Amino acid sequence: MASFLHELRLAARTVQRRPLTSCLVVVMLALGLGLNTALFAVVESVLLRPMPYDEADRVVMLWTGRSPDGTGGVNSYPDYADWARSSRSFSALATYNISFGTLTGAGDPEEIYGTVVSSE
Repeated sequence: MASFLHELRLAARTVQRRPLTSCLVVVMLALGLGLNTALFAVVESVLLRPMPYDEADRVVMLWTGRSPDGTGGVNSYPDYADWARSSRSFSALATYNISFGTLTGAGDPEEIYGTVVSSE
């Protein structure tokens, strides 16, 4: 216990001698802890929490090709219609399309992003 008290007094003297450095260390620790907490919250909500669907482990995504930049699937509506008509493996199929538009009215026009989703 004596060693701990000695180290504590030494730390207090160091803080008094270099207050700017001590403040910088405290700010860096606070930023690091805050960033770590925010990152964990995002990971937990996106990756660890189950999707809000019944039997979420049975939800799948189908595609026939890749987009020109190589990042995602590209399907046509006829592909979807063929799959929906002939599918025996899926209980339901749905489709979506990411779309862009321009919102006009009062003020300057603004580009907006949205998603069109089928009723399924």
